[in-house]
Amino acid sequence: MFLVIDTTDHKKSSLLLVKSKQQVFLHKFRSEYQQSEKLVAEIEKLLVKAKQSKKSLFRGLKGVIVVTGPGGFTSVRIGVTVANTLAWALGLKIAGVAKYEFHTYDELIIIGQKRLKKQTVEPIYDQEPNITIKKPKKIIKDLCAGGLIYHQGKYLLIEKENNELIYPKGHIEKGESVEKAALREVKEESGYQDLELVIKLGVAHFQYHSALAQHKVTVHTYLFKLKSQKQKKKLGADWYEQFRQVLWLTAAQAKKKVHFENIKKFIDKAEKVIKP
Repeated sequence: MFLVIDTTDHKKSSLLLVKSKQQVFLHKFRSEYQQSEKLVAEIEKLLVKAKQSKKSLFRGLKGVIVVTGPGGFTSVRIGVTVANTLAWALGLKIAGVAKYEFHTYDELIIIGQKRLKKQTVEPIYDQEPNITIKKPKKIIKDLCAGGLIYHQGKYLLIEKENNELIYPKGHIEKGESVEKAALREVKEESGYQDLELVIKLGVAHFQYHSALAQHKVTVHTYLFKLKSQKQKKKLGADWYEQFRQVLWLTAAQAKKKVHFENIKKFIDKAEKVIKP
């Protein structure tokens, strides 16, 4: 007795139980997107129908023949996996037959019986499975502004939780000018309010990946002088969720500690403006 499994049609699956040349039980069932839920249950139904009993369903089964494809990725994969599992668990011989090798189920049975042996069979897909194709991430363009603060020979930098040093910056809000956004972000992230804009140092570009998107960031960067330390706002709890501390460093100290080349270049340019 041989079991034949054909799941190459993703909408409808076919099972055959071959007891002899004269006794072939054919069972077809709708299985669109439900092969994993239905296949084993439908095999059991076919065996019960053929043997008229649920006792020792697989007794007398000598081998499994499976149509290996081509076909849809999920439907073929499930059919071949169930066939391999049954053969391994029951110690049966197994054979794989491609869909293009036969025209009738009689031909399928003849080819399959000749190939039966202890082995595993491989599926044949009609296209690459879409679960392995990398889908392009959404690209988000972030427009930001910020800058360096200079005071008495030192520059203000913020230390992040990962020990990286950055200058204050953030997103430009809708309808806001680049300079106003830079001043607002620097005030918010440093706490210092009495600032004087000196010069635009340049534009930094970098990118990073989040779970759902690729972010391309543009940061308009300015140099500010701290006019007075009196007008300083206390940094809130949300600030400490992102950052560790504010540091005042000389140009030499900052360039030793900073990882990002664009920040080093901005410090060099600021030095030339402040100390011509």
